[in-house]
Amino acid sequence: MKSVSGGRPIKLTDSVLEDIIYGIGKGLTLKASCKFAGISYSALAWWMSKGKQAKKIDASNRYTVVLERIKQATYAEKIKHRKKFLLTISPRDFRYGWNK
Repeated sequence: MKSVSGGRPIKLTDSVLEDIIYGIGKGLTLKASCKFAGISYSALAWWMSKGKQAKKIDASNRYTVVLERIKQATYAEKIKHRKKFLLTISPRDFRYGWNK
């Protein structure tokens, strides 16, 4: 007997996730990265919320993988921008307080 799953198939594939990660690495926002990958931001938000729900009960599934990969990519991008910003600051900027 065939089982009927109902609904449309999920767009979460390895290539879609890699496209999102690539977009984040190029400095795009999450919304722009989703558009680049061909999915909606709400789909990514739903996948990440499912990952958070699974993490709360100490479970692991494909959504927790998505959540962790997105967190790692956004953190790496944040660190990259922080280093660029800190390289532009000179000691003179702190002489009379923050002037920027």
